[in-house]
Order: sequence, then structure tokens, then C-alpha cells
Amino acid sequence: MRTLFLTIVFFFVCKSNAQNVTADQVDALTYDAYLKSDFKTIKEIGTKALHDNIDFYLLRYRLGIAYYNSHNYEMAATHFEKAYATDASDMALAEYLYYAYLFSNQKASALVLAQKLPQELQDKMGYKTSIFESISLEAGMLNTNNYSAFKYKNISAPYTNSQGTFYNDVQFANLTFISQLNPKLRWTNYVSFATNSYHELIQTTLPNNSKLDISDSSSYYQWNSVLQYTYNKWNIAIGTGGYYSSYITYTIAPPFPIPNTIITQKTTNSNYSGSIAIGRHFHYMEPTIAFSYSNLSETKNYISEAGLTYFPFGNLAFYGNTKIALVSNEFENNTIYSQLIGVKLSEKIWLEGYGATGNHQNYLAEGGILSFNTPNKINWYAGSNLNFYFKKVDFSLGYILQQREGTYSNTLNPTTVQTNQFTYTYNLIKTKITWKF
Repeated sequence: MRTLFLTIVFFFVCKSNAQNVTADQVDALTYDAYLKSDFKTIKEIGTKALHDNIDFYLLRYRLGIAYYNSHNYEMAATHFEKAYATDASDMALAEYLYYAYLFSNQKASALVLAQKLPQELQDKMGYKTSIFESISLEAGMLNTNNYSAFKYKNISAPYTNSQGTFYNDVQFANLTFISQLNPKLRWTNYVSFATNSYHELIQTTLPNNSKLDISDSSSYYQWNSVLQYTYNKWNIAIGTGGYYSSYITYTIAPPFPIPNTIITQKTTNSNYSGSIAIGRHFHYMEPTIAFSYSNLSETKNYISEAGLTYFPFGNLAFYGNTKIALVSNEFENNTIYSQLIGVKLSEKIWLEGYGATGNHQNYLAEGGILSFNTPNKINWYAGSNLNFYFKKVDFSLGYILQQREGTYSNTLNPTTVQTNQFTYTYNLIKTKITWKF
């Protein structure tokens, strides 16, 4: 009752004559509310006091604790920062600030702070100076009925000849090394390998119906390196990447039709990319802009991307990421929209849902680590991850439904060609395990 009475008096005095409200009154009210763990009152009185230019160390400290216990770690970090700037000798305050940083997605700020703290407190918080942060291994398979849908189908009618490449299942594995070179500098190295089986279908109706079905596979390798520097809530990332692929093409040598000589040619492509991204952490959000260049598909590709990561409740229990990107080259301009939503299901389990739409061919994101260097373009995808977080190991299970677009050709003679488009879907199942050091 005493807190309620003083609060009513406080707001009445504020309304009638704000200049009569003193820091001592605010101190008494917030201290009384703190003793009763009445965090709602602390936030109400403290917010009004700051609005009236009443600001002092203990007010910020109590506001920080009030927001921390309300799981709004974003606002808690803001008030703890103000208190810590006034007096950095309180180790309990430093510990509060460290965890408020971590729980509001400000890991670099947490590491910078922890480095300054006494060894005893570092040990208590589990802070280590190891240069190795984590190693992740991800593997999966993309399954499709693309080939089975066409292998018994007459794709040449009403023309005399047809030819198409129909891609089948894909297996892939990724390895990621993350190093924390110092609290402000993070280095990510990513290596990926994939193999894609496919069938070359060649059909003719002259002089007799005949079909040639050649099975083969293509290989794909990728390496990326990204350096990320954080200073005063700004993030700058510079990345480079190398991409290597090999596959075999089959061509019917004229004169038409089959039987003819099949020309077999092995093709290898070596490509590269470079990127830069700049972002900043604000209250409840982190906007980022990124620019990339690559010569994937043997064209000059320019990628511009704007993204926004947001934490509407000031914590990691619910978050989202929205991005829009433009991929431009000498042939076309493609716009891609992406969305991710994450929610905490329990103390150790998070669920993420995500999707994107737009022609993804030659699209690069995350410093080139997320690359769409695929033989057929991706029109859209949607998926989810179930993530398990433990002290030393993280584990993830994921599923993605992906639509791609392919083509095959019909011919009457070498100079009369009709190109036909078709769509097919991939079902991707993947798993990922991360060891943390």
C-alpha cells in the first residue's frame, strides 16, 4: 500500500508541477519498489523521471534490473550501460550487463566487456579467450521426382527430336570453422561439397521411335572466408569466395536424326565472389546493407541487399529477419524477398520458419556463404529448423521444400528449336551439429 500511495502522490505532483519532483523522491519510490520486487512500478516511475530529466546511477541500476527480470534484455542493457559508465567497480552490475548483451544478440559487446573483467568473474561467467569458437558439420539430401516424371514420357511430340537434362537427387556436406580472433574480430571459413545426379534424355521419332538415356553426375565445391569487425555497435563484414563445378554435356552431331554421333564434353567452371556488409545494432533491431559481386554462370553479377533483423520483445525468445535483394547481370534483373521467424519453444529448443521467393540464380547472401549456384534456377523455397542449444554442442534438424525451373528443347532440324519450360520440386532434409569451444 505504501508503494501504491507514494506512486499516486508522485504522478499527481508530476502532473501539477513537474519541477517540484526531486531525485530524492524518485530514489525513495524506486528503492521501495525494488525491495518488493515491484518491477512494473520501477519502470513506470523511472521512465517518467528520465522524461523529466531526472537521472542518477541507482535509478539506472534499478531500471536495468526491472527490465532484466521482465526479460527485456535490450532495455536492460541500455540502463546497465548508463550505470556502468558512472561506476564500473560493481562486479554484480558488470555481470548483469554481460548477460543482457548476450540475451539481446550483442555478443561482440559482451566479449569486449568480459575481456576487461577480473579473472574470477570471467571464470564464473564461463568466458574463455580461446581463438576457436566453433566447428559445424552439416549434411543433407535433396530428393526429387523430376527425372521419373519424364523418363517414360514422349517429350518430342509434335516435333521429331528432343533433348533435355533432368536433374535428380543431390547430396551435400558443409563444414564451418569460426574463430574469434579478438572480441571485436570474427573470422568464418566455410567449405562445401555437393554432387547432383542427372539424366540426359534424347528422343527421336524418325526413322523409328528411339530414345537415349545417359546418366551422369556433376560435382560442386565451394569455399568462403568472411571477416567481421564490430565496433561501438557497428558491424562490418568483408567476404570472398571460390566456386568450382564440373559436369558433362552431350550434343547430337548433325545430320539429324538418331543414330548420330554423340559429342561428349566435360566442362569445368571456376568462379569467385567478393562482398561487403555494413550493419548496426539499434534498440530492438539491426538493419544491414550488403553488396556482392560474382562471375557465377560466367556472367558479371551484381547483388544489392537490404535486411532487417528485429527482436520486438527485447530478447531472443522471438525474432525475425526480412530481406530484399536485387541480382543484376547483362541478361536480367531479379528481385528476391526473404523472411525468417524464430521462436523459443523451451529453455533449450528454438523453432525457425523461413522462406523466399524470386529467381535465385546467382544470388549470394551472408558474404557468399549462402550461394545459389545451381544449374536450374530456384523460384521459391520454404522450410523450418528445429534447433537444440546445449552448453558445448548445438544440434539442428531441418526441412525445405524448394521449387526449381528447368527446360528441354524440341527440334525439326538443327535450325528450328523450341524451348519448353517446366517446374519441379526438391524435398530437402538436413541435419547440423556444432561443437563449441
